[in-house]
Amino acid sequence: CADVFRNAGIPAERLFVKPNLIADPLRSAEVPPPSPNPTVLYVGRLAREKGLPTLLQAWRLLAERTSAELRLAGDGPLRRELAAEAAGRHVTFLGQIPPAMLGEELRLAGLVVLPSECHETFGRAIAEAFAWGRPVVTSRLGGQAELVREGETGLLFEPGNAEDLAEKIGRLLADRALRQQMGAAARAHYLAHFAEERAYARLVECHARAVQIHRAHE
Repeated sequence: CADVFRNAGIPAERLFVKPNLIADPLRSAEVPPPSPNPTVLYVGRLAREKGLPTLLQAWRLLAERTSAELRLAGDGPLRRELAAEAAGRHVTFLGQIPPAMLGEELRLAGLVVLPSECHETFGRAIAEAFAWGRPVVTSRLGGQAELVREGETGLLFEPGNAEDLAEKIGRLLADRALRQQMGAAARAHYLAHFAEERAYARLVECHARAVQIHRAHE
């Protein structure tokens, strides 16, 4: 987003990038260990631009190789179409759920998948997954590709490529140690960048810099 604004002519020194603040769901508690029988969790609108048709195609490719369950948290215009396609494939539609229930879903999930095919900005779902120590599989596009460190906090796939998405999900489902390793890195990344204290410090930095620029132009 900052690049778009710079390219539009806004001076770079007037642009500040500050991640959204995500409250720590664990505080001093330990990160829940990855489940031996993990679920794959999607969080967001059930809409075409979010890559849901691609996700269902990928899940169809995985159906014969895994007993895992795909759980979709959210609602949207594609729900009826997706439900018909997903029948009998271990897919659960949760609908809109409250934050407490979402936390429980993240606690039980083995990984989070966000297959968006549009240019997202800051995906809160990615930061929330990181806060719970869960790796993320997402498309190599827009802000989501900046938030997930390939091979460290999750995996990236080619947008719209169901085979690539199925391979990345399958790789994590098959390797509990890899999920645990990436989950620990995701949690560390959250604490370093998205936790309350860090977000507050960055906000203060942004305001202080804005005051300096304003005074320099008085």
